[in-house]
Amino acid sequence: MLERLRKQGVVFQEIILTPLTLEPLSQLIAETLHQNTDNVHSLAELVLRKTEGNPFFVNEFLRMLYSENLLTFDLPQFPLNKGGWQWNIARIQAQNITDNVV
Repeated sequence: MLERLRKQGVVFQEIILTPLTLEPLSQLIAETLHQNTDNVHSLAELVLRKTEGNPFFVNEFLRMLYSENLLTFDLPQFPLNKGGWQWNIARIQAQNITDNVV
């Protein structure tokens, strides 16, 4: 398809995404979930293992966790809790999710 577009004279910019490593993946997840990187470290390790750091699959894997209620948002209920994103690594690992979604 790219070659066909080039022959038609279409000018485009290719962006090649390399796999994320643990540190940038931890930062991405931490910023997404409004957490610090220490809090999301085990989740980031799991996501890295399941997706091999592929940015597309990272996004899809996190969406799947949310859709399966394995990643949930608890509204704040003062003074009981501050609310925020919640997950349980053991529960996620216990699911029939392939070891590698790529």
